[in-house]
Formats: sequence, C-alpha cells, structure tokens
Amino acid sequence: SSGYRDLLVVNYGTSSVPVQTNDIAFIYKQNELSFIKTSYGKEYTSSSSLDNLELLLDPAAFFRINRQMLGNIKAIKQFKTDQSGKLILEIQPSFPEEVTVSKKKAAAFKSWIGRIR
Repeated sequence: SSGYRDLLVVNYGTSSVPVQTNDIAFIYKQNELSFIKTSYGKEYTSSSSLDNLELLLDPAAFFRINRQMLGNIKAIKQFKTDQSGKLILEIQPSFPEEVTVSKKKAAAFKSWIGRIR
C-alpha cells in the first residue's frame, strides 16, 4: 500500500460522506474551508487545510496547482503558457476563475503531468 488515502471522509451538509480520492477532480480553498469537487460535479467541504489534504493524496495523481487549489491529473484537459511564463489550465469540471500554475512551478507541473503512469 502506498500509504495515501483511497477515501476521504468529507462533509455534505450536516452529514459525513466517504468519497473515493480517484473521484476527486480538484480541491480548492475559499475562506477557511476546503471544497472538494468530484469529477461528476458534486461538491463537498472539509475542515482540513489544503496542506493536510495534500499529505493524504497520492502525488502521482494530485498536484498543488497554486495556493488555493490541488488538482487531480484526470481533471486537467489542457494547459497553455501565457506571456509571463505562467500556465493557464483548463480543468473539468470547469472552475469559475482562471486556474494558473506559477512560472516558478510550471516546470515541475510539466514534468509531473508528463510522467508515465
């Protein structure tokens, strides 16, 4: 076993719900809450920080895209480099704001996404 979680227990309203980590498209932070968005569009919350969640998730599948977001490789549909060297990602399900990887992390992102799984 890799030691990474296959299941996260997250909040849905007042209930706790187990979610398979491979169903998670991305996790983003808003205010002090972490929102977990699944590939089929359902959204949950977690009181765990992105830093803590990052430690539980397999880095072969999940990348810390920026301070606000962790993304599953399966959610990334395409990316392009802007004139400043940042990467602009297109993710599925879509996110209302632009999703970017900093110029500093762009090389690490490209090497992560290009690895053979």
